[in-house]
Order: sequence, then C-alpha cells, then structure tokens
Amino acid sequence: MLLKWDRATECSLSKTPSRQPGLFLWSSTMMAVRCARWLFTILSLGSLVIASGVSAANGEEVLREWNFDEPGNLQGWSPGGHLRDTQVAEGVLRTTVVDWDPILVHEVFDPPLATTPTQVIEIRLWAPRDGTAEFFWTNTTKTQYGGFSPEKHTPFHVSAGWHTYRVRPFWQAEGQLLRLRFDLPGLQGGQEPAEYRIDFIHIIELGSRAQPVAPDWTFRDNPAGWSIEGDGKLWVDEDGLHVVLPPGSRLVAPPVEVTEVMAFAAFQMAVEEPGIARLVWASGKVNGLQSQEFPLTPGKDPRVYNVPLAGAKGWQPPIVYLGIEATAEKPVHLRIRWFKLTEEPAGPADLEIRNFFIKSALPRVGQTCDVVAQITNRGGEMVPAVRAKLILPDGVELTEPASAEQATGPIDYGDMRSIVWRVKSHREGECRLKLLVTHPVALQAECVETFLPELHLPKAEYVPPPQPIRGPYEVGVYYFPGWGRPASWLPLVTFPERRPVLGFYREGLPEVIDWQIKWAVEHGITFFCYDWYWRQGEQRLNHALHDGYLQSRYRNLLKFCLLWANHFGPGEHSAEDNRRVCQYWIENYFRRPEYFKIDGRPLLVIFSVHSLKRDLGIEGTRQAIDLWHRMTEEAGVGKILVAGCGTPGVLKEMKEMGFDAVTGYNWPSCGIEGRSWVPFAEVARNYNTLWWRPLAEAGLMPVITPVSAGWDSRPWHGDRALVLTDCTPEAFEAHLRQAKQFVDETGQPKVLLVEAWNEFGEGSFCEPHKKYGFGHLEAIRRVFCPDSPAPRNFGPEDVGLPLPEFTTVEEPPVRTEWDFVTAGDTEGWSAMMGLTPPVVKEGCLTTQSTSDDPALQTTAKLRASEFSGMEIRVAIRSPKARDILQIFWCPPNAPFREEASAKVEVLADGQFHTYRLDLAGHPLWRGMVTELRLDPCTTSNAEIRLDSLKFIRSSSKIPNETRE
Repeated sequence: MLLKWDRATECSLSKTPSRQPGLFLWSSTMMAVRCARWLFTILSLGSLVIASGVSAANGEEVLREWNFDEPGNLQGWSPGGHLRDTQVAEGVLRTTVVDWDPILVHEVFDPPLATTPTQVIEIRLWAPRDGTAEFFWTNTTKTQYGGFSPEKHTPFHVSAGWHTYRVRPFWQAEGQLLRLRFDLPGLQGGQEPAEYRIDFIHIIELGSRAQPVAPDWTFRDNPAGWSIEGDGKLWVDEDGLHVVLPPGSRLVAPPVEVTEVMAFAAFQMAVEEPGIARLVWASGKVNGLQSQEFPLTPGKDPRVYNVPLAGAKGWQPPIVYLGIEATAEKPVHLRIRWFKLTEEPAGPADLEIRNFFIKSALPRVGQTCDVVAQITNRGGEMVPAVRAKLILPDGVELTEPASAEQATGPIDYGDMRSIVWRVKSHREGECRLKLLVTHPVALQAECVETFLPELHLPKAEYVPPPQPIRGPYEVGVYYFPGWGRPASWLPLVTFPERRPVLGFYREGLPEVIDWQIKWAVEHGITFFCYDWYWRQGEQRLNHALHDGYLQSRYRNLLKFCLLWANHFGPGEHSAEDNRRVCQYWIENYFRRPEYFKIDGRPLLVIFSVHSLKRDLGIEGTRQAIDLWHRMTEEAGVGKILVAGCGTPGVLKEMKEMGFDAVTGYNWPSCGIEGRSWVPFAEVARNYNTLWWRPLAEAGLMPVITPVSAGWDSRPWHGDRALVLTDCTPEAFEAHLRQAKQFVDETGQPKVLLVEAWNEFGEGSFCEPHKKYGFGHLEAIRRVFCPDSPAPRNFGPEDVGLPLPEFTTVEEPPVRTEWDFVTAGDTEGWSAMMGLTPPVVKEGCLTTQSTSDDPALQTTAKLRASEFSGMEIRVAIRSPKARDILQIFWCPPNAPFREEASAKVEVLADGQFHTYRLDLAGHPLWRGMVTELRLDPCTTSNAEIRLDSLKFIRSSSKIPNETRE
C-alpha cells in the first residue's frame, strides 16, 4: 500500500492566538512567496547597516519614533498572529514567536507620513538567532489585507543578539505612508518558540539630495561624487576609481539626470575574482530598489561592461538612486576607469573567448569530434575580423579544415562567432587543447577533455533493448517537452556542458524516448511525469508524449503520468472546462496500461494550486476535484489521485480544496533569503528541514516527496537567473539519500518525484549529458537499487547509430523584414500560444487563433535607433468587425511586457490591409532588440494570413497608422 502513511510519527503544530481579520489569509500564502524564484537578494531590496548603536546624525530628522519606554504602552502596535506574551516592560517591547509568520501591525497613521527615497527605518532589535525580518508598508487601507500587499515590503537579515539596523525601503512612489507592519523571523524546521525584544523603531529622513549631474564619469583625480554606503575603502589613482566592498556595502553614484533614451550602463572595470555584481537603482515612479545582475570577469586588465537596462523592471526616469554592489561573501576590489549611461552600447571593442570545448558529450578514441571556439565582443565598437589558431597535443590529429588557423567575419557588440575544427584522438584519457587568438588582440584559452576508450559494441539497427532494474520505491522524474524545434535549443548553444548525449535531439521521435526509457529503467526510474499543457481545450507541447512515448517500442517498461501545467492567466479555469479536461484524461490516458497509478489510482499532479484557487475559489476547487473523483470512478479507471504542488504555508488551504496529496516541482529558493548564487547542497538540506518535515508534521495529507537535480536558469533568464552551484552527482546522491531517509522515518508513500529529466534551460536535469555523463542516473541507482549491478552506459554513436538530433541548431539569419515567399518556411516565426502551428503557403504565413490571447514569436537582433516603425500586411477574419493587433519587443535577457509594445486597430473582414506602427516615439523603443512577439488579434477562432512584416529605417518617414 503505497499511500499508507504513519501518523504516529508526526508532530502537531502549536496552538496560536487568533489573527486580526483580513491578515490571516494573505499571511498564509507568504511562506511560498518568500521562497519564490524571483525574490531578489536582501541587499537589493533594502540598504542596511548593523552597528552596536546608531542615532540620527547631523542633517537627519526623526519623523516618527516608538521608544517603548512606558510600561504597558505598545504605542499603536499590536500582534497580528503567531505571537504571544506581547508587552512593553523594562524599556523594550517583548514578544514570543510561536509559529512561522509572526507579525506586528501599527494602527493607521494620522496624519499620514509623506514618503521620500531618502528615508530609512531604524530599529534596535534583540534576536535569539539569525533570520530574516521584513517591514511591510502601504498608502491605503483598502486591500483585502488591510492595505498590505506582497509587493510592498523590505526584507533584511537579522543576527543573534542586540543590533541596530537601518532599512531603506525606497517607498517614494507611495506618496504617503498610512500603515506599517513588522514581521519577525518565523519558526522553521522544528525550531522552538523564542522571545524577541525591540528597543526602538524610528523613521528618519536622511536629508535633501544634491543637484543631479549628467551620468558620465571618467575617474582621474577624484571620485566625482561617488561614495560608499556601509563599510569599505575608496580611493583614486592613475588607474581609476578603486573601491573595496565588503558584504553588505554598496558603491553609490551622486544624484543623476537620466533620460528615457538611456538604455545601457556602460563602464570599464577590473576585478580580481570571478563572481556576480549588480547594478541597483530606485525610480521615482516605482517602489523598492531594482537591480540588474551581471557576471564579473576577473583579470589584471579592465574589461568593458554594457549592462542592458531598457527592459529592466523599474528603469523609469527619474532615477533617484544608483549604485553597484557585489554578491560575494568576502570583500571585493573593483577598479573603475569610466562609467556612463548611454542610449547605445559604448566603449572600445573588447573580445572574449566565451567557450572553448569539444562538442561531443561522449568523445571517444577513434571518433571524429568537433572542437568549437565561441568568441564574442563586449564593447560598443565592431571588430572587423578575428583570427585564431588551434594547438593540439600529441596523439590528437586535425582532420579538417586543412589549416589550424581560421578567421571569423565581423563581430559587433553582443555578437558571437564560432570557429569549428574537426579532430580525432588516437589515445584515451585527459588531453589539453589550446586556442590562440592572434588578431586583433592576443588571447588564449585551454580546454581539458577526456577521450573515452572504444567500447567495440556490435552495430545496432535500433535502440538496443533495455535491461530494467527496480527497487521497492517508485522513482518518478518530471519530463519537460520543450525540445521539439531547433529554436528551442538555441539558448543552450552557449552552455555546451549541458549538451545531451543524444545531442540537440528531435523530441517527438520514438527513438529519442526509447533511448531515454532505456537509460531511465536501467538506473531504477519507474515512471516519467510529463509536463502537460491544456488551456481551455488548447494543447501545446504534446509531441513528446503523443508522437514520442505513446509510439515508442519500449513504453511498457516505463510508466507515465501527467503534471497539468496550469499556470496561465486569470479566468481560464471553469466548471465546464473541469469536466471536459477530465473526460480527455479518461479517454486518452487513464485507460492505458502504461499510466502510473498509486494503489490503483491514476496520479495527476497540479502545478499551480494558486491558479485553481484564484479562478474557482476554495469551494469551487473542491467541487472540481470531487467531480474528477466521481468521473474517474464511474469510468472504471480508478479514483484519480490529485496531488498539488504546495508548501507548508498553503497546506491547510490545499486540504480544504480537496487535494489528495502534496508534492512539489522545484523549490530552488528554499531557505536562501533571496541570494542568487547558492550551493546546491545547502538548498537540498533546506528541503528536508523547511519543507519535507513541516509538510509531514502537519499531518494533513500524504507527501509525494519532491527532490531536485539542481537549478541554474541562465540559458533562459541570463543575468537575472538564480544559480545553484555545484549540482554534482555526489551532491544529488546525498539529497536522494536524505529523501529516502525522510520517507522511511515519516511513513510517507514510497513515491518520489525528481525535477527533472530534461529541464536544460532551468538547469535541473539528470538526463545523460556532457558535464557529468550518466552521473546523476548512477546516483539514483545507487540509492534506490543498491544491489543491482551497474549497466554498461553508452550512446547511439557507440552502436553505429546517428544522433537523433536536428542537423543545425543556429540562430536564423538576422532579418528586418519577412515576406513568406517560400512554402514551408516560417522565416523564424513560431506559435508562442493560442495559435495552431503556422504554415507558409501561397505567399502567406497562415494560422488560426485558439484562444483570445494568440501570439507569434521570433528572435531578432537590431538596434532600435536604426528603425522608426514597422509595417504589417495581414488579413484577419473573425467574429468581430474590428480587433487589436499588438507588437511586443524585448532587449537581451528580459521578458516581454505590456509597456514595451505598440498596438493598432485592425479590420477583421478577411481582406488584406497594411498597418504602420510608429515606434520612434515610444519611450521603450531603444537599445538592442533581441526578441519579437506579434499578437495578431484578441479573438479565438480567427483566421490569420500574414503577408509581410518589415521594419522601416529611421531615415524613412513614418506616417500615422494607415490601412489599405
């Protein structure tokens, strides 16, 4: 009985005081918010100084103060929950934290306090242990949470003992402060209740700002108004501005004049150690401190940095604060020659060898392998050409081209050129290959590769039959079906260490999944949980399941189930759709013998519990799950087992909503207080103490234990990514062993879900790949099938089969116009959502909308300043007489957003019309544009024929929107 769970091993939660009306529901969701992927580092959200004693200095003014010097007088503060014994005595406010979300709330300010960017909250606090505290603030009382909301808060780290903290909330966009709330660190992972003491809380005005200056500095003989906030050292010499920043400190610019066209922060800087830094700023129009991270390139010579800002959240003039901070846990020495904010990338050409590697994931003796050098330009000036030479060790020969010295074409800012050689090794073991760039500057790189021995396996006509093993545990792995197009693999080109053993494979081919089944079952994996996308009847990314797995030869050896990826927009869950989707599950999946069931019940995982609650409410979600229970029982396929991805903070609501079990997809931010670079092993340990154990101790439902293979989403999110470091097979194995121990000790079902098989973009994967080979699968086998012998691991080329991959995965030609004259060639455009697969025929790209939010997308590479508008010729036929067409754009490493778009009203009469959109006057049409999105209409069931699109160069006059 897999669902048998031992409640005798669980602990009950402490009883806590009732909360104030309007506070409990929102507070119960904040546990998940605090560990959300997007949480910035605490230093990026509030500036703080820890000292033994801090008081208002010259020029500072105390605006509000609470000194707690009158016994019994809380001075307007009251406990909101998860606190007890709150009182003022002996000159301090004392309170005991008894659960995970303790809050103190102040009554409404009368009169309100006018807010500025130069205000700080100062608090002297005694804490029994390290943790994270938060201030929430608001200018209203009219939300369902008494005015408070998750986006208006400033977290900061607290240390054990007495300390005074200055927290800078950057609440200037509020206009006025009406309410204030203070959240103490909550209990985590079995911690005992503990007392906190507050000596005082002050709101202080730091003083007026100096007059703003133009953002263009060359540091020769003085710091030009730049200063350090916090500790550190600052000086200027002939090499520029030097600053040593310890953790928690920041280099701050003087007040600056920023115009809407400034799209880049450009500077030349040297740093001694690798790491991550971030540019931070505050806008007069947006609350909070915003940030944009960038990697540090170490070396003696200064390097050019161009940090794109045009698409960054909150980059809206006026900019009232600007600074640089490092994320290292030790002091960082920066040496800056110049710094400026610009419309275009700036600085001299600055070449960088991005990667130098052997392409094959399993390079073997006697096989021909590609050696690749990827070279990019960081500077604003173009490099006409680059020459580079490959130097090989003894025993490795060059097979083509004839010369080891090769050249590239021009390399502009942000461009990357690849040089490829083909080599063959005649000896196994470690080899060192060298790259010398000889023109226009001298650079060199080295790669160390291991050539594996020949296996001398017999040739095969198809994937060799798997040799399954299994243990007493059901080990599932999430499967992300996102690799069905060459363009999907493009973000992985510059991350060669993630290249799968199958290459950049054609997902949806049965032979692809048969190789994956073989490797999975030979290492103790028993089922795949497919990410499954259904949106009001519209499906996408089902090729891996329908065309691949369900047509595969070896599917009887590996079960499958579904994770409904239901994280879509508001209003798209409905009672009608709940019935329709369940009927689809029954007819297409649950009757299949391969479907994974627990005690005869088909497992379905819900990704977004929040989306169901938002659209249906708690009772509506319960009715939906009850409906699914009835429909599946009546159909004779077994009562569906609905597991929701949840956290301890939402578990009670999940019980009320009718979920049968709780699980998770990935919790990469678990317990890391918003840091962006964290060891994987630390997060893996936090899974146990902060999530697994509290979920089990609550005793509300079984836990299908989620485990993680890592996280590093830089291919998708660029410098904004959260990175878990050292996601090694050894660290993964330790995580698995802890998960197994948790299951055994708490009596949870012997079912685990690993995230993921192939989340290569997010950086969570155990599929065999270049960096660690079969290491992660071997870890699974050693933990869950320890008595099974190790299989012989090999790939297609080892048995004479070609890799089932796309022949070319490269960026499409740079285009500024598209005319669709070649049948079958979409010229880089694909359906992003809400559209049937686009087809090019009769000189048009043709598609049909399947939702009211259809979108096409493509990559681009253009400078916005060179183009003043776009012309689109399209025919749309829909139930509406008129509709809206909208074009979105985004700069590097930024998402699409409504603000960076232009729209025009279109006729939906089925006839061709030409529309022209003026972009030159748009405040966000600036910098580099790397992606485009076209929403042709806002109506479902519309027929769309796109004849052409083209950007109009700035030298051309753009008339007002017109139609033919």
